[in-house]
Parts: sequence; C-alpha cells; structure tokens
Amino acid sequence: MATKTYEQNIRDLIRLITCVINDDMPDEEWPKTLDLDGLYSVSVKHSLEALVGEALERIGIQDKHFRDAKAKALRNSILFNEERKKILAELDKQDIKYALLKGIILQNYYPKLGLRQMADNDILIEHARAVDVRTIMEKRGYRTVEFGNDADDIYQKEPIYNFEMHVNLFAEYVSKPFYEYYRNLWGKLAPNTEKTSEVFFTAEDFYIYLVAHEYKHFISGGTGLRSLLDIYLYLRKENLNLNYVKDETEKMGIAEFEEQNRELANHLFSGENLTEKEVEMLKFIMDAGVYGNEMNRAKSRSKQYGKGKLNYILKRLSIPISKKNVRYRAFAAHYPTFYKYKVLLPFLPIYRAFRSVKEKRFATEMKVVRSIGDRKEL
Repeated sequence: MATKTYEQNIRDLIRLITCVINDDMPDEEWPKTLDLDGLYSVSVKHSLEALVGEALERIGIQDKHFRDAKAKALRNSILFNEERKKILAELDKQDIKYALLKGIILQNYYPKLGLRQMADNDILIEHARAVDVRTIMEKRGYRTVEFGNDADDIYQKEPIYNFEMHVNLFAEYVSKPFYEYYRNLWGKLAPNTEKTSEVFFTAEDFYIYLVAHEYKHFISGGTGLRSLLDIYLYLRKENLNLNYVKDETEKMGIAEFEEQNRELANHLFSGENLTEKEVEMLKFIMDAGVYGNEMNRAKSRSKQYGKGKLNYILKRLSIPISKKNVRYRAFAAHYPTFYKYKVLLPFLPIYRAFRSVKEKRFATEMKVVRSIGDRKEL
C-alpha cells in the first residue's frame, strides 16, 4: 500500500466521492494506489468517512476502519431520525412552531441514509416557547448544556443525542448583518398544509441560509469539503431562482462568496477544470477540515482586531462585562461559572490562557502574533 501526502489523499478522497455521487466507476488501476490509512485520516477530518467507505465498497475494496465508520454513521442516522420524530411529535402536541435545519434536510440529498454524517440535529423553534421546549427535552431525559445565552439552546442525552434548538439563526456577536437579516425570519417561513407545527423555508431561502452558515465558518476557522459537497448535491436537485439568491445575499454582503463557492462546488464535483482562484479557495477548504483549524481562526481574529501585536493581545485578553457588549452572551455561554459569580471575572483571562496551553492552541496563536506587523499609532 502506498504512502501519500495529505494533498494526494485529499485528491483521492474527492475522486472517490465524485464516483459515488455521479454513479461512476474509476479505472481498474488507480484504486490499487490508494493509501487507505492516509485516506481514512483525511476522511475523518472532513467528516466524509462513511461516503468514502461507500465508494471503496463499490470498487471492491474492504477496509475495517471505513466499514466500521459507515456502520456507525448509519446507526447514528437511524437513532437520530427516530428520536427526532418523538421530539417533533411533542412540539406538534404543544403547537410549538419549528423548522428543520442543515443536516436533517441535507441527508435526503445524499445517495443513501447514513452517508451524510451528523454530530447533532439542528431545529429552529419559536423564541417565546424556548422554556416549553426545555421542559420537553428534560422530560425526555436530556441534560441542558446551554440555555438562553446564545442563538441556540443545547441538549444532550446518552448515547449519542445532541440537539441544538435555535431561537435565532445567528447571534449578533457572530455577524450583525446576518443577525439583522434574520430578525424577521418567521415571516418568510411557509406553514405546513398538514396538521403539524412544522414550517418551511423556500428552496432558495434554505440555500441562502446554508451559504450564510458556511461563510460564517469560512471566514473564521474555515470549513471543509463536506459543506462544499452539501452545496453541490442541493443545487443539483433544486432549480433555484439565482436572481433572488443574488439579491438576498447582497443584503448580507456575501453575494461574491456565494457565486464563487457555487461555481467551485459545481466544477469540482463535476470533474471540470478549476480556475486559479478556485484552486486557491479549494486549498483553504482542504486544509481547514469540517470544523476549521486554529491557525485559520487566529489569522481571522488578527484581521478583525486591526494591526499591531499589542492591539491583538489586548483584544484577546479583554473580557466583556456589560450586557450591551455583543460578545457578552457568547462569553456568558462559554464561561457560565465566571459570569454567575462575577467576582471571578478578573481571573478569566488567566483561565483562558491556561486552557489555550492545555488544548495546544497557544503555540499556534503565538505564531500568528509573531507574524503581525507592529504599528506605532496603537
């Protein structure tokens, strides 16, 4: 078995999943060159091991890591789908309006159940009914991880269940333009014709939300190949009004990103040649993985904070203490003990620095700090 570089394994991954989604078979010789260990590693990074496992099975290659990953993904999808039905039945019973988000919808665009992996289920709920939803979830044995401090409330239950109940699609501290755009979201959602409380996005509005969500990750830590594949599979089945998409994404300032991302997805998974700009964008996506990476996050922060090492360090150490600060809710959600007992807040920068060292993020951030040019007018 060959040993390949990260980029070579990524190229093989793209070729394999392209074979699956386009129902095509590669030539007989190329699969013999695959580095299965390296391929599995990059597949995990991009949360695509089940889909790659499907591709390998189709070309007659059996590998325990991929086979187990595919079986686990299928099991998780079945468990999530059954559990979600029970939760939605409770929402219907109490007439709590909801809309299904992200992977719950996107899994239907993949060739088989379980090939679109998910670590959680995202559901939009009425903000005014969040307490009622919390009661429903806790009665079902869920532990409340976060509540009332962010755009979503998080509930978890063994063995795998993780539900994010969104009261807003974007928090103000994440992106004020996105937050403002979605403030009147419920007026855009269409009611169900059946006797349930589910409401629906139009095909265009669901796509716009996907793009906005991807952009949020893209400009921070980055986003992986799965997001690009989601876009490709969705667009392949939905005949969208792209003029409407352009008008709406312009309101959020992401029209250029939407067009570039859409064209990259179409060219990449259709096997077409990429432009130089698309190759550059793809490299960033390849390096990031599905959850981004710390170097990209640190670089993104350095752009947001302005020039100068001292300016960057001071911004990183600053702690929001006023509820009027858009960062307050994010910090309160991530560090609840410090904000519950505010006498501890002066020690929060020390705690954050210690955790950064423990989680091996400190060295990466120092590399970014060293690369920042100083500026006298700080």
